[in-house]
Amino acid sequence: GELSDEQLKRKYLNYLEFTQPVVKLLQQVDEVQTFRIVSLAVEVDLLLGAKLAGVVKLELQMQTVSLINQLNVPEQLKIALLSTTKSDFAVSFIEKYLDHEDNTIRKQARDALTTINTEVAIESLILSLNHEYDYIRGDSAEILGTIRSEKAVGSLIKVLNDKVSWV
Repeated sequence: GELSDEQLKRKYLNYLEFTQPVVKLLQQVDEVQTFRIVSLAVEVDLLLGAKLAGVVKLELQMQTVSLINQLNVPEQLKIALLSTTKSDFAVSFIEKYLDHEDNTIRKQARDALTTINTEVAIESLILSLNHEYDYIRGDSAEILGTIRSEKAVGSLIKVLNDKVSWV
């Protein structure tokens, strides 16, 4: 028979040893079952839900990562959860925090893009090298230097001529 939501949460989503089998299962089930499993995982453990949201079939990731972005949680937790997805689809949600008024939030957003570390995330950091605020340009340059992306080299060379010397 079919597992109820409570059985699925209690027997499978509540135990670390079942994480990998659930990840494999998400590659084989339909859209409805994917959303069911990810939604239930979020109810059991936010980090598990975020991890699963990022490993579903690529064509479903926008919706599952959006589910994580729609959670009513503090901004710092939301950024951490989006980072946990390691999905390119999380980048657009994280980008809006890059010029947040709170430096802690901005730093966490940059760190989240570093964690995702895909071409899309790196491109977002490269674009922020042209930001109007010098501290955002400087922080982005520092992170791109740390992750040593060849794609960023040309942009980083241009930053050497920034009108603000410390950038």
